[in-house]
Amino acid sequence: MKNTHLSFLFLVFSFIQFPAIGQQAINKDTTVANYYKVLLNPSNPSTYNEAIRYYTNAYQKNLKQKNYTQALYNLELLAIGKFNIGAYNDSETLLVAALKLTKKDTARSTTATRKRIYYQLSLLYKNLKAYDKSLTLQRRSLAHAETGTDSAQIMITISNVLREQQAYTPASDTLKYAFKMLKNIESNYLKAYILDNLGYTELLAKNDSSLVHLHESLALRKKLNDPHGLFSNYRHLALYHKQADNLDSANTYAMQALELSYQIEDPEYEHEALGILVNLKSDTLAQRFKFLSDSINTVKQANRNTYAAMEYDVEQEQQKTQQAMLENERQKRINTLYLSGIVLLLVMGTGGLVWMQQRKKTRLLKTIRQTEASISKKVHDGLANDTFQVLSELQNLNSVPEHILDRLDKIYIETRNISKDHSPLIEGANFKDQLTSRLNSYKTEELSIITRNLDQIDWTVFSQLKKDTIYMVLGELLTNAKKHSEASLILLSFETKNKHLHINYSDNGIGGPVIKGNGMQNMEFRIRAIKGTINFESESNKGFKVQIVL
Repeated sequence: MKNTHLSFLFLVFSFIQFPAIGQQAINKDTTVANYYKVLLNPSNPSTYNEAIRYYTNAYQKNLKQKNYTQALYNLELLAIGKFNIGAYNDSETLLVAALKLTKKDTARSTTATRKRIYYQLSLLYKNLKAYDKSLTLQRRSLAHAETGTDSAQIMITISNVLREQQAYTPASDTLKYAFKMLKNIESNYLKAYILDNLGYTELLAKNDSSLVHLHESLALRKKLNDPHGLFSNYRHLALYHKQADNLDSANTYAMQALELSYQIEDPEYEHEALGILVNLKSDTLAQRFKFLSDSINTVKQANRNTYAAMEYDVEQEQQKTQQAMLENERQKRINTLYLSGIVLLLVMGTGGLVWMQQRKKTRLLKTIRQTEASISKKVHDGLANDTFQVLSELQNLNSVPEHILDRLDKIYIETRNISKDHSPLIEGANFKDQLTSRLNSYKTEELSIITRNLDQIDWTVFSQLKKDTIYMVLGELLTNAKKHSEASLILLSFETKNKHLHINYSDNGIGGPVIKGNGMQNMEFRIRAIKGTINFESESNKGFKVQIVL
């Protein structure tokens, strides 16, 4: 519990340490200042939703007025608010939108804003246990750090992720390096935190240096009179002595943690201290621990239910509408019993027609794939190679104008791209590896592509035809994105629900009205030919989204 709590404290500290940002909330009237505090520490669902509405309206207003610095501030607060109630998908969407907006903001504070966004995303992925993504974003945030203190804060979070991955040695090395960065900086609070984390990491690694660092941190925090920090020290020292079978010392430190929890007046701290004492076999305290556990879990669940009820009223209404439609459908089925003979004939006839049409579509799709493969091979082996040969011969001549060579080079690259876009899937090879390779081939310095849960899908259950279709449709989506969307970030997520594969595509491009040209029509035909569905959604300046269900 405490690691997550302290990580978020650093996020908040990172957010408010820049005067240009933090003072915006402080200098407002009391109501707005309260909204600011509510998003940082939600406790009342009604007030929380008022704060969300306020900052959403403020964001839209500032964006319309091209006040990008204020709009970024609004997005950051909204993302933190969503993060704090566990709405990680919404938080991620807001942070990605904020990253896109930083390109329009010319203020000097934009670099610091970008660092905070990367840091918030890294915490989000850490909570989702997407550790590799979290580490990548933390290192990107580290690249934007301007002071030793900023760097040390980020390195602490990096070490926490490494520790959760049980990579204790690199986690310890990272903390030691962070501590060295603070050698000439007056930051005893941060130094104590690093030493405490270092001692705890070494405790998990069973390193003899653990006790030394834990006591050094304890000494600093006693000088600082930091009750939250001291609680962490006593907790870790109790765990150290428990591991060393010094149960009397472990009990002493656990009792000190318990006494501090009464000063802090937070039942979660008391709950954690009692948990350690229960593990040291204290029957009386065990009953209190169980009572607190049940109480805290009940309160947490009640809060989650309340937020969920208020956040998703619309979804509930949609479910009610769907239930009404299902009931109406049931009545229709009852009525059809009176005309069962006629309906049976109609169904059989319609079913036969649909089967014939589906069979025709499948044949046509296979023919298209064969034709595309043939064209791709001919373009690559014939036109592209011949163009390259001519280009090579002309480059050896002295009298050929440079613009002719440039145009030939452009033609060669274009033919290679056409060949790649229509290149077939290699049968028998690993589909996941081929798909990953294709998606990665669209990445550039200007375009990042993030995939989620691609490794979690069992691709062996899909027919070759379906894998061919997925391979070509996703390739066509990314090709269109590079040509038309002006996007800098694309997210592709894969998920299996009720024996159906859901593929969701979204980008942060310019968006606009959905106009179904040849590209979209081709994608629709391919997906429907394998009995799937595909939907396109887009609005101006809100990116492009596609939902595929197979």
